[in-house]
Amino acid sequence: MLAAAGAVLVCALLWAAFARPRLVPRGLQNLAELGYLFVRDQVARPFLGKDADRWMGLLLSVFLLSWIWSLTGVIPGIQLPVSAYLAFPAVMAVAVYVIKIYVGVRAHGVRGYLDGLVPPGLPRGLYLVLLPMELRQNFATSLFTHMLRPVRGP
Repeated sequence: MLAAAGAVLVCALLWAAFARPRLVPRGLQNLAELGYLFVRDQVARPFLGKDADRWMGLLLSVFLLSWIWSLTGVIPGIQLPVSAYLAFPAVMAVAVYVIKIYVGVRAHGVRGYLDGLVPPGLPRGLYLVLLPMELRQNFATSLFTHMLRPVRGP
């Protein structure tokens, strides 16, 4: 129930803020633009570069949803973070993982995507050591590390 309420809250807040944007933002639009700028400048652009604006809808939604789900853990009377249940972060992690692999393969092809996992110019011996670690990290470990988060006890 809290997960659905958080998703509806994010949709309602973003809809209310950006349904009729004004040139000079006021009220909720101003607050939403601050959140947008934070995600764009501190999260997206350092990692995605010039492609950051293309992914801002997804990134802002995931950021706000996970933030609101985590806030449910500090609200008196509720104190149950939605993200403490593995299913919710797992669904978000799988969705982002599939998008990441799909976009990488679509942009570079399978061979180019796999070649991009290891930096070019490595000595052959180091390449043979690093490639299995990078394959494991990219195709197995990263999915699970995005799902799990430390859960604090009472």
